Amino acid sequence: MNIGPARCFTSPIIRSASKINIRSVNPNCGQFMTSNRSSKSSLFSANTKVDEEKLDSFLESANLQSATSLLKSVDPSQFSMTRDRFVKVFDLIEEKTRLDATESQDKSQDKIDFLNQESNISTRDLRQNDCRYEMTEMYETLKSLKYLSIFGAAANEKYPAAGSKEVTPVMLQAATGIPMEALTPQASNTFLWGGAAFAFFEGCLSLATGIDFNFLVVATLVFAGYDKLLLNGGIFETVLKTVFPIYREKVLRHEAGHFLIAYLLGCPVEGCVLSAWAALSDARFGGSGASISAGTSFYDPVLSTQINDAQVITRSSIDRYSCVVMGGIAAEAVNFGKAEGGAGDEMALIQFLLSINPKNQVAKVWDENRIRFQARWGAVQAVLLLKQFKPSYDALVDALERGGKLGECIYAIEKAAMDNKLEPLSEPIGIFKTDDSQDGYWETDNQSGIKYGEISSFRSPEEGKGIDPEILKKSTQLLEERLRAIDKELKNLN
Repeated sequence: MNIGPARCFTSPIIRSASKINIRSVNPNCGQFMTSNRSSKSSLFSANTKVDEEKLDSFLESANLQSATSLLKSVDPSQFSMTRDRFVKVFDLIEEKTRLDATESQDKSQDKIDFLNQESNISTRDLRQNDCRYEMTEMYETLKSLKYLSIFGAAANEKYPAAGSKEVTPVMLQAATGIPMEALTPQASNTFLWGGAAFAFFEGCLSLATGIDFNFLVVATLVFAGYDKLLLNGGIFETVLKTVFPIYREKVLRHEAGHFLIAYLLGCPVEGCVLSAWAALSDARFGGSGASISAGTSFYDPVLSTQINDAQVITRSSIDRYSCVVMGGIAAEAVNFGKAEGGAGDEMALIQFLLSINPKNQVAKVWDENRIRFQARWGAVQAVLLLKQFKPSYDALVDALERGGKLGECIYAIEKAAMDNKLEPLSEPIGIFKTDDSQDGYWETDNQSGIKYGEISSFRSPEEGKGIDPEILKKSTQLLEERLRAIDKELKNLN
């Protein structure tokens, strides 16, 4: 897999196959989760009513911390979490994180330099502050109350593909049904055809008006330069999406891929933008200095702590990041048969892995081969998760297409999960195994009924290096003999 650039997920673009317009969320639906108070006393019902009114008041006053504390104290079976309340909670999160980014935009650059503006993951992604702490706490609270049934559905290493992480092209295609080339971002002809069409238009305009063709070309280039510098390319992008509607669809589905994978891995999502105009007015995606046309902003609390506190970056954190980064490319391949956007995502993953310096002699440096293995592994997990939770993905795409904010998007995901009885996986879909052919293979017949937490024996040779059962047995025997000898010497002393 050709690994090149990625990012906040502010990410590059995605390309999707056919337009899906599933109205899984009824805009007129009043209740998200209703309560059954028939068996409770009127006094309890009155207290619950007060709590509901307090929550409404906290949300109205943008007091997210108090809203979270209140929800922690209520009985979910007696509390009416209406659709309106549910949406308001996440819309408040989106607004608070946006304002927080705006206020801190002029402050010094974060120390996470490897996440630059080449991809859709901004340097702000891993910045810690009170706003993000409150956001994370609200997500976790709603999850504990069962209002978020699939948030973190693949967290704690509950990936659909278990086993070796040294994924070869053969293993990738066997697991996903998609050839590796389709998951390698390819250059699009959209801009080429767009440029050719515009040049033809200018030629016709020159002939019709007598204006010098060279003057029109120079004027166009100057205008395009100003558009890029001052408006983040917003005008050009608007024209492109109007002339080539498929471009808009690909951007939409690419970002939905990043969004859902981050959500399934338990990373709180802050917001999503689908146009250069939106990124230009949102500091989370660069604001006036934006250089991206679409993006998804998410937050990984664990990875953030490890980087900001100069701790060892664990493999589980690396794996989460890899899956979210490859989520957009995976969405394109699943929906359109191949990925055209996502070069920036690949580069972000490369920069991230290369920035990890082993702190001991046992850990290995991320060389080219290991990076390719990791990119393929992340792409496989993302593809399988998007397929496994397809109803929620389709509902998210529809919500984003309708211009839904964060609240509508999360509601769409959870409503689709509820309607289709989607649940976290209890066991992997399949297992990657290595053999003498060096290509490895994908095994889906889980005859032994392997569950999560029982998969350590299927780790790659690299991860299990040094854990030889025979050596371990001999070492145990030597240790037991030594202990018996010491015990005998102690008895003789007595």
